[in-house]
Amino acid sequence: MPERSCSVCQAPLPPGQDSCGNCAPPTAPPPAAAPGLGASAATWWLRNWLSALVLTLLASATVCLLLSVDVTATRRILIESLNRLVVYLNQPNAPAGAGLAGTVALGADSDHGAAVDFGPIKIGSHSTTAVSVTILTAGVLDTVSVVTQGVADLDFTNAGSGTCTPGVFYPVNSTCTVNVTFSPKLSGARYGAVVLQDAAEEAMKTRHIPMATGYLTGVGKGAQPIRSESPILRIGTGWILPWGIELDSAGNIYVANYPREPYESGGSVIRETPVAGGYRQTTIGSGFVGPSGIAVDGAGNIYVADASLQIIFRETPYQDGYVQSQIPAPGLGWPLAVAVDAGGNVYVTDGPNRRVLKESLFAGQYRQTSIPTSLEYPIGLAVDRVGNIYAANGDVVKETLEGATYRESKIATGYGGVKGRGAELTIDPEGNLLIAATAQNQIIMLPAQGDSFGRPIVLASVSHPFAVDSSTSGDLFYTTDIPGDVGLWRMPIPAPGHDPNDNPANHPRR
Repeated sequence: MPERSCSVCQAPLPPGQDSCGNCAPPTAPPPAAAPGLGASAATWWLRNWLSALVLTLLASATVCLLLSVDVTATRRILIESLNRLVVYLNQPNAPAGAGLAGTVALGADSDHGAAVDFGPIKIGSHSTTAVSVTILTAGVLDTVSVVTQGVADLDFTNAGSGTCTPGVFYPVNSTCTVNVTFSPKLSGARYGAVVLQDAAEEAMKTRHIPMATGYLTGVGKGAQPIRSESPILRIGTGWILPWGIELDSAGNIYVANYPREPYESGGSVIRETPVAGGYRQTTIGSGFVGPSGIAVDGAGNIYVADASLQIIFRETPYQDGYVQSQIPAPGLGWPLAVAVDAGGNVYVTDGPNRRVLKESLFAGQYRQTSIPTSLEYPIGLAVDRVGNIYAANGDVVKETLEGATYRESKIATGYGGVKGRGAELTIDPEGNLLIAATAQNQIIMLPAQGDSFGRPIVLASVSHPFAVDSSTSGDLFYTTDIPGDVGLWRMPIPAPGHDPNDNPANHPRR
C-alpha cells in the first residue's frame, strides 16, 4: 500500500489521518536560544513572546468562532507556544549575551572544533600523547575524565602525569595537558574526549558545559570482529514513531521517539542500556515535542533535533544525569536529522531551505555555516570521521570541504524518493554508508572504498525502515513504524558475500 504523506512538511501521515493540517511546520521558527531571565531578558520575553502568544491565540480563536471551523489549528498553535514557553523557562540562568544567536559565518571554517587525531593504531597496540585543553570557564579543577563517547576506560584512557591538576584554580583561556592513551579494542573509527569539570554544581547548571572539553579520535586497525549469531531481537516498549537512532561505543542505544502527530504529547528520548539478557530502558531529558533526530559526540553529549519546536537540544552528562541546553541555529526550519563530527561540530538538516546547517565549536560557542544542497528537501544526514557530510532524500549526496566552501557530488540515486521520510543515513565504524531506504523496504550498505563507495549491497529487506545504525559486535539496529510492528530491532549483520535471498529479517526472533 503506497505511503500517504504530507506535502507541506514532508512527513508521513499517521494511520487514520487523511489531511496534513496538523502536520504543517510552524509558521515562524522559535528564537535560536533563550537568554537568561535577567531584567532585560525578561522584558524581551514579555515584549516579544507573551504578547505574540496572546494575540495569536485571540486571533485564532476569533476566526474559529466566526467561521465555525475545526479548532485543530488553534490547538496546535497553543500547544506549540506553551511548550516553547516551558522549554524557555526551564533554561538555567546564563551570563548576559550567552546563548544568543551567535556569529553567522560566511563560509565553512574547518579550524573550529578540531579533534586530536591519533590516526590508525593496530588492535592490541597503543599510542600516548599529551592533549592540550583550553579552559573556557574559570574554576577550581575537580575531576579529569577521559572518555569514549562519554564512557570511561574504553578506547581512550588517562595515562596520568599531565599538567591538569585537581584542586588548582585555572583562569579563562589558560591551558593544561592530559596524557591520553589510545588503545583500540575493535576495528573502525573511535571518538572520545578529555573533559575537565569543577566542583561547582550550580556553575555547571548555569553554563551548561564543563570547564573544558578536548575532542579525540582514532581508528582501530585489525581483523573484523566475529559477527554476531544472536537472533532477531525486539528491544524496548512504548514506542510511538522511533525516528532517530544512535549507538555509542559501549553499546547504549539512543532513540528519538516522535509522537504520532506533530505537537501532540508523547515525544521522548530513550536510552536502551545493554544488561545481561536484554536491555534496560531509561528516559533522557524533558521538554521535547517532536524529537526526530539524535546524535552522540565523543564526550557523551546527546544532540536532539526537535522538528516541532525547530530546536537543537544538547544533553550534557553531569554526575548521574544530564544538563539540558540549546544550540543556537538561526533560521532553522523543520529539522529531521542531526549529526556530529569528531570535533564536536553539529550538523542538522534544514529541509524547507534545502540545506544543511553546520554549527562549529569555537571557544565554547557555536558559529553557523549554511551548506546548500541540490536535494529538494534534505532529510537523511550523516558525517564521517574527517568531516564529509552526506545528505539524502531520494538521491544521496556528499558535501566535501574544499577551502572555505563545500563541493557536492552525487553518490547514489533512487533511495527514499517519496514525500515524507527519505533515506536515513549513518556511517558505520568501518566507514561504510548505511541507508534505511524507506520506500524500498530495504537496508542498504554502500561499502567504503578509499574516498568513494562500492556498489550497493542489500543487507536486509524489512518493512518501512526509518533509521539504521550498526555496532562493532556485528549487529544491525533499525527502527520501523509499521502498525503492529513499530519498534527498535536488532539483527545480525550478514557477512560479505551472503546470499541475498537469505533475508536476516526471516531468522528466528525473540
